Amino acid sequence: MPYSQLARYDNWEEAYANFVNQDGTSPGATSSEETSSRRDTSTSRLRGRQDSRKTATPRNVDSPSRSGKHAELNPSDQAPQGDNNSSASPAEGRQLRKRNLSLLARQRKSMREAEGIESSEDEDTSKATEPRGRPRGGGRRTRSTGLPKVQMLPYGYDDDEIIVSDLKPPPGRRRRGLVSSRCRSMRETGYGSSDYDNGGPSERRSGRTAGRKNMYREPDPNASDDDFMDIDTTAKPKKPQVVRAKEVFPSLDKHGDFARFHDRTCDTCLDHGTSRSRGILVYCQGCSYTYHQLCLGPRNGREHLITKVAGESRVLQCRRCIGRTRLKKPTAPYLDKCTACRITGKSCQPFSDLKNKSAQKKDTSTNASAETSDVEVDSERLYNPENVLFRCRGCRRAWHFNHLPATAESVGKPSAKNRLEEYSREWRCDLCQEHKEKATVILAWRPSDKQARQMKSELIDYTDFVEDEREYLTKFAKRSYFHCVWLPGAWVSGAFPLLHTGFIKRGPKLCMTTEEAVPEEWLRIEICLDVEYDSYVPVGNDAELDLLRITDVTKAYVKFRGLGYEEAVWEQPPKENEKERWEEWKQAYGDYIHGFYVRGTRGILDRIKKARSLNFDQKLVKKKQPEYVKGGTLMDYQMEGLK
Repeated sequence: MPYSQLARYDNWEEAYANFVNQDGTSPGATSSEETSSRRDTSTSRLRGRQDSRKTATPRNVDSPSRSGKHAELNPSDQAPQGDNNSSASPAEGRQLRKRNLSLLARQRKSMREAEGIESSEDEDTSKATEPRGRPRGGGRRTRSTGLPKVQMLPYGYDDDEIIVSDLKPPPGRRRRGLVSSRCRSMRETGYGSSDYDNGGPSERRSGRTAGRKNMYREPDPNASDDDFMDIDTTAKPKKPQVVRAKEVFPSLDKHGDFARFHDRTCDTCLDHGTSRSRGILVYCQGCSYTYHQLCLGPRNGREHLITKVAGESRVLQCRRCIGRTRLKKPTAPYLDKCTACRITGKSCQPFSDLKNKSAQKKDTSTNASAETSDVEVDSERLYNPENVLFRCRGCRRAWHFNHLPATAESVGKPSAKNRLEEYSREWRCDLCQEHKEKATVILAWRPSDKQARQMKSELIDYTDFVEDEREYLTKFAKRSYFHCVWLPGAWVSGAFPLLHTGFIKRGPKLCMTTEEAVPEEWLRIEICLDVEYDSYVPVGNDAELDLLRITDVTKAYVKFRGLGYEEAVWEQPPKENEKERWEEWKQAYGDYIHGFYVRGTRGILDRIKKARSLNFDQKLVKKKQPEYVKGGTLMDYQMEGLK
């Protein structure tokens, strides 16, 4: 039992005196007077210690002893002991001093045990906050020594129960700023209990818990010591998980009527057929495009339209059929209409409402766990091969299969099945098959309507027409400006979107004819690099005969005026009735023929051999300006070059 708990009982003084008399003594060892004197001495010593505890404080105790906490006995209590010692014999005095020393050792041991119980939690704090030694070179510390140690006391303590020990070293000088700020923060955060506001001692906490919030709760002061710290382990509520219904698309037979009218190459990844990693092919209801299920993209950023029609089954309408491009750009071409008859496909109209990306993301975040309801769609619009439009791989334009232009292999009436057999090999329209080269330049634009061209150029604005109502003058690679072609705006914007965008950013140029758009000098031949004749005859034997063969040239590799050599192409020579172009071509052809008859200087090899046999420094080096160089004096660097 700790000493502080023993002092709470009423008869503790008598019990403690009996314990002292019995422990460490034998019957008959001392007289009754000595026993009574020891009882009085121990009683007075304990009373003195109790009086000193009432006046002591937990932190600051002024005392000349080692620890500053040792309570001394009153002179009145020491007098009887001195009288007993003076009347006793020397042997008895030594024995009495020996018993007093053993009694003092037991008292110190009991006090150490009491202090060990109260300061057990402060031992870890003292290790963690133990200040480091001074730097080797002396001087001021450059590192912080941490917060000062705060001793934690049990709840419900009394001033009379404070144990003062003389075994612990005196505490160092505390930092008033840190302690005051900590106490102030403890008051602001509500660490102090309202039960002690009426004159009671303020509540103390360990320094390890200072500054931490939401990690523990303040226990009840009347609770036991085991409930001192209650850690709040309540888990934070988790955010609701987004649960979406799984998209299920039916797997169709590739040999069926509906699947036969579709291109089995995915428009996104360009892989043919079903993929193990990307899933099955999903067929568009409005056109011939197909997509792998994984290539459709995430739901919150998807541009295609997926509609739940019956049960768990869903159908696809691609972004071109539902006119997603026109929502962003009103002047974009109508890709949901037939290019020939300008009628919208029956299955191209959206089965459900279209939403932009921001509304779609908001809807998926708020109603993510809700199951989408079925949409009633006419059965004639679902999986009907007659409603499928042919869509070109290159320009993205659409046709009814029976409205596709006839090809060289066309036989019989223009039926859907016949056109399917003709175009299902490449799935490209007639213009994409004709112009397989890359377009390099868009020179100008004009309205496709001939009546609109009759208007004045000042009254025509580019934004007044959609792409289906425009035409662009386009030049292709490996062709000269003689072969620029006016092509539909829907085809140019779909086949070459980057080139089309660059033309618009530079400022679209309006020209009604090709002559207005193409400068004349780009059509004049400047240099002839090579020619091809209609018959093979060796060149370089007779110059006059070779010049007369200008009419036999079928094709020439030429460079035009105002253009670089990178734009040199093979081109047919101009006709004789084109006088100016013919004259420039004739001069370029003459220069080409004369190049075969250029001969080197005769005897040049002998002259070089003779010069090498001479002494270079004496015979060949020019030390003075030559006489044939007139009109001024050569500079030093010019003479160096002449040498």
